[in-house]
Amino acid sequence: IRDRFMYELTGSAVMLGAVGLGSALPMLTVSLFGGVLADRIRKKSILVAGQFASALVALGIAISITVGAISWIHLFVAALFQGLVLALMMPARQALIYELVGENTLMNAIALNAAAMNFIRLMAPAFAGFFIAFWSVESVYYIMTVLYAIGFMFALRLPRTGTDRPRETTTIQELTEGLRYIRHNADVLALLVLTLLATVLSMPYLFLLPMFTRDIFLVDVSIFGRFASLPLIGSLPPMGSSNFLDVITSKAGVELIEVGLTEEALTEDLSRQLGEFDHVLIILPRYPTTTARKALDLTDYIVSFGTPSGWIQDVSPADR
Repeated sequence: IRDRFMYELTGSAVMLGAVGLGSALPMLTVSLFGGVLADRIRKKSILVAGQFASALVALGIAISITVGAISWIHLFVAALFQGLVLALMMPARQALIYELVGENTLMNAIALNAAAMNFIRLMAPAFAGFFIAFWSVESVYYIMTVLYAIGFMFALRLPRTGTDRPRETTTIQELTEGLRYIRHNADVLALLVLTLLATVLSMPYLFLLPMFTRDIFLVDVSIFGRFASLPLIGSLPPMGSSNFLDVITSKAGVELIEVGLTEEALTEDLSRQLGEFDHVLIILPRYPTTTARKALDLTDYIVSFGTPSGWIQDVSPADR
Protein backbone atom coordinates (compact mmCIF):
# COMPACT_ATOMS: atom_id res chain seq x y z
CA ILE A 1 0.00 0.00 0.00
CA ARG A 2 2.90 2.37 0.69
CA ASP A 3 4.18 1.71 -2.83
CA ARG A 4 0.76 2.42 -4.34
CA PHE A 5 0.45 5.64 -2.35
CA MET A 6 3.96 6.70 -3.39
CA TYR A 7 2.95 6.26 -7.04
CA GLU A 8 -0.26 8.22 -6.47
CA LEU A 9 1.78 11.09 -5.03
CA THR A 10 4.63 11.16 -7.55
CA GLY A 11 3.54 9.22 -10.66
CA SER A 12 7.19 8.12 -10.92
CA ALA A 13 8.41 4.55 -11.34
CA VAL A 14 11.82 5.74 -10.12
CA MET A 15 10.30 6.72 -6.78
CA LEU A 16 8.68 3.30 -6.55
CA GLY A 17 12.15 1.78 -6.80
CA ALA A 18 13.48 4.32 -4.29
CA VAL A 19 10.92 3.47 -1.62
CA GLY A 20 11.58 -0.24 -2.20
CA LEU A 21 15.30 0.39 -1.80
CA GLY A 22 14.63 2.40 1.34
CA SER A 23 12.97 -0.58 3.04
CA ALA A 24 15.33 -3.24 1.66
CA LEU A 25 18.65 -1.53 2.34
CA PRO A 26 18.45 -1.76 6.15
CA MET A 27 17.41 -5.41 5.86
CA LEU A 28 20.57 -6.14 3.90
CA THR A 29 22.97 -4.13 6.04
CA VAL A 30 21.61 -4.14 9.59
CA SER A 31 20.19 -7.67 10.00
CA LEU A 32 23.57 -9.01 11.13
CA PHE A 33 23.65 -6.40 13.88
CA GLY A 34 20.11 -7.45 14.80
CA GLY A 35 21.37 -10.96 15.40
CA VAL A 36 24.16 -9.70 17.64
CA LEU A 37 21.65 -7.53 19.51
CA ALA A 38 19.39 -10.55 20.07
CA ASP A 39 22.33 -12.37 21.70
CA ARG A 40 23.05 -9.50 24.07
CA ILE A 41 19.60 -8.21 25.08
CA ARG A 42 16.48 -10.01 26.22
CA LYS A 43 14.56 -10.81 23.03
CA LYS A 44 11.22 -9.84 24.50
CA SER A 45 12.52 -6.30 25.05
CA ILE A 46 13.57 -6.02 21.40
CA LEU A 47 10.18 -7.27 20.23
CA VAL A 48 8.29 -4.83 22.46
CA ALA A 49 10.41 -1.91 21.26
CA GLY A 50 9.98 -2.95 17.62
CA GLN A 51 6.18 -3.12 17.87
CA PHE A 52 6.06 0.27 19.58
CA ALA A 53 8.31 1.86 16.94
CA SER A 54 6.23 0.38 14.10
CA ALA A 55 3.05 1.82 15.65
CA LEU A 56 4.68 5.26 15.84
CA VAL A 57 5.70 5.11 12.16
CA ALA A 58 2.19 4.14 11.02
CA LEU A 59 0.61 6.81 13.24
CA GLY A 60 2.99 9.48 11.95
CA ILE A 61 2.10 8.72 8.31
CA ALA A 62 -1.62 8.64 9.13
CA ILE A 63 -1.50 12.05 10.82
CA SER A 64 0.57 13.51 7.96
CA ILE A 65 -2.06 12.39 5.45
CA THR A 66 -4.92 13.70 7.60
CA VAL A 67 -3.44 17.20 7.96
CA GLY A 68 -2.41 17.31 4.30
CA ALA A 69 1.34 17.50 4.98
CA ILE A 70 2.29 14.15 3.43
CA SER A 71 5.01 14.03 0.77
CA TRP A 72 7.19 11.42 -0.85
CA ILE A 73 9.93 12.26 1.67
CA HIS A 74 7.69 11.11 4.54
CA LEU A 75 7.04 7.79 2.79
CA PHE A 76 10.71 7.26 1.99
CA VAL A 77 11.80 7.99 5.57
CA ALA A 78 9.03 5.73 6.89
CA ALA A 79 10.18 2.91 4.57
CA LEU A 80 13.77 3.38 5.71
CA PHE A 81 12.84 3.41 9.39
CA GLN A 82 10.46 0.45 9.05
CA GLY A 83 13.17 -1.55 7.32
CA LEU A 84 15.56 -0.70 10.14
CA VAL A 85 13.04 -1.81 12.78
CA LEU A 86 12.40 -5.11 11.00
CA ALA A 87 16.13 -5.74 10.54
CA LEU A 88 16.72 -5.35 14.28
CA MET A 89 13.53 -7.10 15.42
CA MET A 90 13.21 -10.18 13.19
CA PRO A 91 16.31 -12.07 14.44
CA ALA A 92 15.06 -11.69 18.01
CA ARG A 93 11.55 -12.75 16.99
CA GLN A 94 12.77 -15.90 15.27
CA ALA A 95 15.13 -16.83 18.13
CA LEU A 96 12.42 -16.18 20.73
CA ILE A 97 10.36 -19.07 19.37
CA TYR A 98 12.90 -21.58 20.67
CA GLU A 99 13.00 -19.96 24.10
CA LEU A 100 9.20 -20.05 24.35
CA VAL A 101 8.44 -23.62 23.22
CA GLY A 102 11.67 -25.58 23.66
CA GLU A 103 13.18 -28.18 21.36
CA ASN A 104 10.38 -30.78 21.37
CA THR A 105 7.75 -28.59 19.71
CA LEU A 106 10.10 -26.22 17.88
CA MET A 107 9.27 -27.41 14.36
CA ASN A 108 5.52 -27.13 14.98
CA ALA A 109 5.97 -23.61 16.34
CA ILE A 110 8.09 -22.55 13.35
CA ALA A 111 5.50 -23.96 10.94
CA LEU A 112 2.67 -22.19 12.78
CA ASN A 113 4.59 -18.91 12.78
CA ALA A 114 5.31 -19.18 9.04
CA ALA A 115 1.69 -20.05 8.27
CA ALA A 116 0.42 -17.07 10.28
CA MET A 117 2.83 -14.66 8.57
CA ASN A 118 1.92 -15.96 5.10
CA PHE A 119 -1.79 -15.69 5.88
CA ILE A 120 -1.35 -12.06 6.94
CA ARG A 121 0.74 -11.29 3.86
CA LEU A 122 -1.99 -12.87 1.74
CA MET A 123 -5.01 -11.17 3.25
CA ALA A 124 -3.62 -7.79 4.34
CA PRO A 125 -3.14 -6.27 0.84
CA ALA A 126 -6.66 -7.28 -0.21
CA PHE A 127 -8.22 -5.78 2.92
CA ALA A 128 -6.05 -2.66 2.61
CA GLY A 129 -7.22 -2.14 -0.97
CA PHE A 130 -10.82 -2.53 0.18
CA PHE A 131 -10.43 0.05 2.96
CA ILE A 132 -8.73 2.55 0.64
CA ALA A 133 -11.43 2.15 -2.02
CA PHE A 134 -14.33 2.61 0.41
CA TRP A 135 -12.76 5.00 2.94
CA SER A 136 -9.33 6.52 2.50
CA VAL A 137 -5.64 5.68 2.55
CA GLU A 138 -5.14 7.20 5.99
CA SER A 139 -7.75 4.79 7.37
CA VAL A 140 -5.38 1.94 6.52
CA TYR A 141 -2.55 3.60 8.42
CA TYR A 142 -4.77 4.20 11.44
CA ILE A 143 -5.81 0.54 11.35
CA MET A 144 -2.14 -0.45 11.11
CA THR A 145 -1.42 1.70 14.16
CA VAL A 146 -4.12 -0.09 16.15
CA LEU A 147 -2.85 -3.51 15.05
CA TYR A 148 0.74 -2.64 15.98
CA ALA A 149 -0.53 -1.41 19.36
CA ILE A 150 -2.33 -4.73 19.88
CA GLY A 151 0.89 -6.54 18.99
CA PHE A 152 2.72 -4.32 21.47
CA MET A 153 0.28 -5.32 24.24
CA PHE A 154 0.65 -9.02 23.43
CA ALA A 155 4.44 -8.67 23.39
CA LEU A 156 4.31 -7.18 26.87
CA ARG A 157 2.50 -10.30 28.09
CA LEU A 158 5.18 -12.68 26.80
CA PRO A 159 7.04 -14.53 29.57
CA ARG A 160 10.50 -13.28 30.46
CA THR A 161 12.93 -15.64 28.79
CA GLY A 162 16.70 -15.39 28.63
CA THR A 163 18.71 -12.63 30.24
CA ASP A 164 20.57 -9.48 29.31
CA ARG A 165 24.08 -10.86 28.86
CA PRO A 166 27.04 -8.50 28.52
CA ARG A 167 29.71 -10.01 26.29
CA GLU A 168 33.46 -9.90 26.57
CA THR A 169 33.75 -9.80 22.78
CA THR A 170 32.92 -6.75 20.69
CA THR A 171 30.12 -6.50 18.14
CA ILE A 172 32.59 -6.60 15.25
CA GLN A 173 34.20 -9.74 16.65
CA GLU A 174 30.83 -11.47 16.89
CA LEU A 175 29.93 -10.42 13.35
CA THR A 176 33.23 -11.77 12.08
CA GLU A 177 32.68 -15.03 13.93
CA GLY A 178 29.23 -15.40 12.42
CA LEU A 179 30.46 -14.73 8.87
CA ARG A 180 33.28 -17.22 9.39
CA TYR A 181 30.78 -19.85 10.50
CA ILE A 182 28.66 -19.27 7.37
CA ARG A 183 31.71 -19.54 5.11
CA HIS A 184 32.71 -22.90 6.57
CA ASN A 185 29.19 -24.39 6.75
CA ALA A 186 28.13 -25.41 3.24
CA ASP A 187 24.50 -26.10 4.16
CA VAL A 188 23.92 -22.71 5.78
CA LEU A 189 25.71 -20.94 2.94
CA ALA A 190 23.59 -22.73 0.33
CA LEU A 191 20.37 -21.80 2.14
CA LEU A 192 21.39 -18.15 2.31
CA VAL A 193 22.36 -18.04 -1.37
CA LEU A 194 19.08 -19.68 -2.43
CA THR A 195 17.09 -17.26 -0.29
CA LEU A 196 18.95 -14.30 -1.78
CA LEU A 197 18.38 -15.52 -5.34
CA ALA A 198 14.68 -16.13 -4.71
CA THR A 199 14.29 -12.64 -3.26
CA VAL A 200 16.24 -10.87 -6.01
CA LEU A 201 14.54 -12.72 -8.87
CA SER A 202 10.95 -12.89 -7.61
CA MET A 203 10.24 -9.85 -5.46
CA PRO A 204 11.19 -6.71 -7.45
CA TYR A 205 8.04 -6.82 -9.59
CA LEU A 206 6.00 -6.06 -6.47
CA PHE A 207 7.55 -2.59 -6.31
CA LEU A 208 6.34 -1.85 -9.86
CA LEU A 209 2.92 -3.44 -9.39
CA PRO A 210 1.22 -0.07 -8.59
CA MET A 211 2.35 1.27 -11.97
CA PHE A 212 1.09 -1.79 -13.86
CA THR A 213 -2.28 -1.91 -12.10
CA ARG A 214 -3.03 1.81 -12.49
CA ASP A 215 -1.57 2.65 -15.91
CA ILE A 216 -1.68 -0.65 -17.80
CA PHE A 217 -4.40 -2.85 -16.32
CA LEU A 218 -6.48 0.25 -15.44
CA VAL A 219 -7.93 -1.17 -12.23
CA ASP A 220 -8.69 0.62 -8.98
CA VAL A 221 -6.87 0.20 -5.69
CA SER A 222 -9.17 -2.55 -4.41
CA ILE A 223 -8.08 -4.75 -7.32
CA PHE A 224 -4.45 -3.74 -6.71
CA GLY A 225 -4.72 -5.21 -3.21
CA ARG A 226 -5.87 -8.52 -4.67
CA PHE A 227 -3.04 -8.51 -7.20
CA ALA A 228 -0.55 -7.96 -4.37
CA SER A 229 -1.97 -11.02 -2.58
CA LEU A 230 -1.57 -13.36 -5.56
CA PRO A 231 2.06 -14.48 -4.96
CA LEU A 232 0.96 -16.33 -1.83
CA ILE A 233 -2.07 -17.99 -3.37
CA GLY A 234 -0.20 -21.29 -3.60
CA SER A 235 0.04 -21.49 0.19
CA LEU A 236 -3.73 -21.92 0.47
CA PRO A 237 -5.55 -25.27 0.27
CA PRO A 238 -7.13 -26.06 -3.10
CA MET A 239 -10.65 -25.12 -1.96
CA GLY A 240 -9.49 -21.82 -0.50
CA SER A 241 -7.42 -21.05 -3.58
CA SER A 242 -10.29 -21.53 -6.00
CA ASN A 243 -12.60 -19.39 -3.90
CA PHE A 244 -10.05 -16.63 -3.68
CA LEU A 245 -9.41 -16.77 -7.41
CA ASP A 246 -13.12 -16.35 -7.98
CA VAL A 247 -12.89 -13.06 -6.12
CA ILE A 248 -9.73 -12.00 -7.93
CA THR A 249 -11.19 -12.58 -11.38
CA SER A 250 -14.66 -11.24 -10.58
CA LYS A 251 -13.97 -7.92 -12.34
CA ALA A 252 -12.00 -9.06 -15.40
CA GLY A 253 -12.92 -11.34 -18.28
CA VAL A 254 -10.63 -12.87 -20.90
CA GLU A 255 -11.28 -13.32 -24.62
CA LEU A 256 -8.75 -15.44 -26.52
CA ILE A 257 -8.84 -14.97 -30.31
CA GLU A 258 -8.52 -18.58 -31.46
CA VAL A 259 -8.28 -20.07 -34.92
CA GLY A 260 -11.77 -20.58 -36.33
CA LEU A 261 -13.45 -18.01 -34.08
CA THR A 262 -16.02 -16.15 -36.14
CA GLU A 263 -16.91 -12.46 -35.85
CA GLU A 264 -20.42 -13.40 -34.73
CA ALA A 265 -19.07 -15.60 -31.94
CA LEU A 266 -16.61 -12.86 -30.92
CA THR A 267 -19.39 -10.27 -30.72
CA GLU A 268 -21.57 -12.63 -28.69
CA ASP A 269 -18.77 -13.53 -26.25
CA LEU A 270 -17.73 -9.89 -25.74
CA SER A 271 -21.34 -8.79 -25.18
CA ARG A 272 -21.78 -11.50 -22.55
CA GLN A 273 -18.51 -10.68 -20.77
CA LEU A 274 -19.09 -6.92 -20.81
CA GLY A 275 -22.41 -7.55 -19.13
CA GLU A 276 -20.67 -9.53 -16.40
CA PHE A 277 -17.23 -7.91 -15.96
CA ASP A 278 -15.88 -4.39 -15.68
CA HIS A 279 -12.98 -5.12 -18.05
CA VAL A 280 -12.26 -7.69 -20.77
CA LEU A 281 -8.71 -8.65 -21.72
CA ILE A 282 -8.49 -9.61 -25.41
CA ILE A 283 -5.46 -11.75 -26.28
CA LEU A 284 -4.57 -11.16 -29.92
CA PRO A 285 -2.68 -13.63 -32.15
CA ARG A 286 0.68 -12.93 -33.73
CA TYR A 287 -0.75 -13.23 -37.26
CA PRO A 288 -3.83 -11.32 -38.49
CA THR A 289 -7.24 -12.83 -39.15
CA THR A 290 -10.53 -11.15 -39.95
CA THR A 291 -11.78 -11.80 -36.41
CA ALA A 292 -8.54 -10.54 -34.87
CA ARG A 293 -8.80 -7.28 -36.84
CA LYS A 294 -12.40 -6.92 -35.67
CA ALA A 295 -11.32 -7.44 -32.05
CA LEU A 296 -8.57 -4.85 -32.46
CA ASP A 297 -11.11 -2.31 -33.71
CA LEU A 298 -13.15 -2.84 -30.53
CA THR A 299 -10.30 -2.26 -28.07
CA ASP A 300 -9.78 0.92 -26.07
CA TYR A 301 -6.17 0.25 -25.07
CA ILE A 302 -3.37 -1.94 -26.41
CA VAL A 303 -0.69 -3.40 -24.14
CA SER A 304 2.29 -5.21 -25.66
CA PHE A 305 5.09 -6.96 -23.80
CA GLY A 306 7.88 -6.35 -26.29
CA THR A 307 7.48 -5.13 -29.86
CA PRO A 308 3.90 -5.65 -31.12
CA SER A 309 3.29 -7.57 -34.32
CA GLY A 310 3.52 -5.54 -37.50
CA TRP A 311 -0.14 -5.91 -38.39
CA ILE A 312 -1.14 -4.49 -34.98
CA GLN A 313 1.13 -1.47 -35.50
CA ASP A 314 -0.38 -0.92 -38.96
CA VAL A 315 -4.00 -1.11 -37.83
CA SER A 316 -3.84 0.62 -34.43
CA PRO A 317 -3.76 4.44 -34.17
CA ALA A 318 -0.63 6.04 -32.73
CA ASP A 319 -2.37 7.01 -29.47
CA ARG A 320 -3.50 3.50 -28.58
